[in-house]
Amino acid sequence: MFIAAFALASVAFAATTITLDNPLQADSIQEVISGILSWLAAVGAPIAAGMIVYGAFLLMFSAGNPEKVTTGKKTILYTVIGYAIILIGNGIIKIIENLVNK
Repeated sequence: MFIAAFALASVAFAATTITLDNPLQADSIQEVISGILSWLAAVGAPIAAGMIVYGAFLLMFSAGNPEKVTTGKKTILYTVIGYAIILIGNGIIKIIENLVNK
């Protein structure tokens, strides 16, 4: 009885086809990385703006305290460096593609 049920189930499943859609909507790894970098640039822009404003507030309300001035300057500097790295990411990918495809 168990064998008959197994045989019947295997025949039923053999007739159905399962298709999976590509959730990333990308055909290559370059498209995936490019999509991730585009998303990072879009999400990173408001975060970077907020961090620059936060660093400016630290500078404005430091009241001459050298530690707070240094913290505000570092916050702004690191924010600009981080967002610049995100923005040049696509260029780095294109350079690597050109080196690999030669």
